Order: sequence, then structure tokens, then C-alpha cells
Amino acid sequence: MIRDIINRLVRYHKFRIDESPIYVLSRELTPYELLILIVLSQNTSDRLAKRAFDNLISRFGRPLDPLKIIENPDEVISCIRISGMYRRKYETIRRISKLVLEKGQSFLDNEDPHVIRNILLSIEGLGRKSVDVFLLFRRMYPTFPVDTHIRRISSRIPLVEKVDYDSISSLFIRELDNDVKMLMTAHLVLIKHGREICKALYPRCDMCPLVDICEYARSRRILQNKRL
Repeated sequence: MIRDIINRLVRYHKFRIDESPIYVLSRELTPYELLILIVLSQNTSDRLAKRAFDNLISRFGRPLDPLKIIENPDEVISCIRISGMYRRKYETIRRISKLVLEKGQSFLDNEDPHVIRNILLSIEGLGRKSVDVFLLFRRMYPTFPVDTHIRRISSRIPLVEKVDYDSISSLFIRELDNDVKMLMTAHLVLIKHGREICKALYPRCDMCPLVDICEYARSRRILQNKRL
């Protein structure tokens, strides 16, 4: 069922994983830079996160140097202000920078993913979704990041009885057979669908390619018919 859902959404949105910004950037950036971009994307749009990241690059050059990030807090904050929650984000970036200075960037690309997950999750400001995005897109590790859009769609169809991070993530990993590229595709196309069609307040059920299998859409249709 999961694979069918993702294939429907891919066709509907004409989605191509290799054209997705995070897929491209995960191969162009250093692992440290990618982690910074992931932090900047928290609670803001991809557009504003990328603008904040580009500000950092314009000011400090590439590759980003963790020592310069630590030594110039005011300038970094000025660069990332546009992404919102900038002081909190800077503190998270500072902690990541200290880790990279201690261990070197190569550990992010070479250390066992389970070890990296535990270390990154110990950093205040890095949650499971952020860490799983890094592991999936940078390390090509078969995990599945769950955000609010994915949680909402999973609840509305529904795909799981208990709509929590573990239940949703493990379902997709299992049903997609640890297929990394399919997990990437599923993560991104579901987010796109949640932003454009399966919205929180005004879902566009009449345009949804999943309407025939969605309990939420069916209940809305029944309610509308009763009103008529």
C-alpha cells in the first residue's frame, strides 16, 4: 500500500528526486554545511533557510569553517536572522561546530550511522527528524524522517493506528524494504503533498489522488452530503 501511495503521488506531482534541492545539496555540501542547512530549515520555509545559508557562504566563504562560526557569533546571527529563531539556531550550530572541531568532519561521513545518530541526538537543538534527514540524504542510511505533513497524511488515510514518530517511520522503512532512494522520494513527495494538497486547515480533497483510499476525505464527503 505504501509503495502504491508514493507512486501515485510521484505521478501526480511529477516529482523527480534527483531534481530536489536537498538531494542535490547533500552531494554538493560538506557534511558540516549540510547539518547547518538542516538546522536553518527548522520551523521555516526552505526558501528562507537557503537564503540564510547563502548569507553565511557570502560572509565566511566555502567550505564553512567551524572555528570562524564559533568566533563570530554576532555576524553568524546576522546572517541567519532571516530564518527565524536565530539565537536558538545559532546555539545549535555552535554545538555542532564544537563537535566538528573535536572529531573532524570526516567522522560525519565515515563513522557508523548508529554512532553518529546517538552523538547528534545528544546535541541540544537537534531532534530526530533533523538527524534522520542527515542520515538519509548524506549517509544514504535507510531511515525515514517524519515531519508534521507526513504525520497529518498518515493520520488522515490512516496508515497507522498510533500516529507517533516511531510507528510512522518504522512503517515506511519496512514497507519500502530499506530502499534509500524510495525513502527519500517518499519523504519529500509527502511533504510536497501536505503543503499543496493535504493542508492542515483547508485540504483540497477534490484534487487528491489518494481520495479513494482516504478515510478523512470520505468522512468530509459524508458530512458535506448531510449538510445538503
